[in-house]
Amino acid sequence: MKKHSRRLILAALCAVALIGWARAADEGTTKEHAHWKGPISFILDHKADLSLTADQESKLTALKADVKKQFETVKADPNFVALKSSIRDARTAGKTDEVKKLHAQMKDLIAKEAPLVSQARESVKGILSKDQMGKLTALRKEARAQRRLNRAAPPTSTDAGTPAVPK
Repeated sequence: MKKHSRRLILAALCAVALIGWARAADEGTTKEHAHWKGPISFILDHKADLSLTADQESKLTALKADVKKQFETVKADPNFVALKSSIRDARTAGKTDEVKKLHAQMKDLIAKEAPLVSQARESVKGILSKDQMGKLTALRKEARAQRRLNRAAPPTSTDAGTPAVPK
């Protein structure tokens, strides 16, 4: 009887988690990625840390607008929409090899349909100095470490409208 109760509880928890993930997928983003605005925005958000000049800032702002415009056209492409859906399905099914294969296909599609998106990193390297690129690498590592800490932290009262976990 205890095994049956444990399985029932586990099934209920899985169902709740799947509903949450499905809701996040329907909204087009997960909580984890809701804050992410893109790599060029990250650079512009840290313009003081990187000591960007006005010229660099204007070049990055223009590059960001051009990349966004090209990417918007790719996002409307039926092939992109289908790949995105296939990736979501494969991820839900736990098929990591298939997810990697589909991501590679998506990367190829983006490179073909929106070359500026794929070349943005090289464009940024042409705008920033070597010193600024080094600082940017350090800032990205810090941000990545902070995201890992945030994921490991227990939920708070503001996370998905759930009550805080008592400590």
